[in-house]
Amino acid sequence: MKKRLKALLDNKVITEDIFNKLNEVLVFIDDKFTRAISKEKGEMFLTHLAMALVRVNDNEPIVEVDESIESQVIGDSNYLKADELASEIEDICKVEFTKEEKIFIVIHLCNLLL
Repeated sequence: MKKRLKALLDNKVITEDIFNKLNEVLVFIDDKFTRAISKEKGEMFLTHLAMALVRVNDNEPIVEVDESIESQVIGDSNYLKADELASEIEDICKVEFTKEEKIFIVIHLCNLLL
């Protein structure tokens, strides 16, 4: 997963600041999850989080989330844990995601918790 982050930085998709925040999140995730996360799921989550942080930096938030997606996420058995993790990630990154952005982050965290 660190290679993915380095590639995003080297290709100027993310800034050095976002790269550092994502590395902190990576340490946090490693500490929180007792079982190994698949490379594919981990990279998908980190890539989405990277782009969410870019959108926050550029003040270009996601405009809308389909209500059916939101309902599915809230109904997921891992929703509460994923939402708590997303809030901790906001603290680590020193950002506040929009409701819509946070829903997508929670979706990826629910996927990691499976």
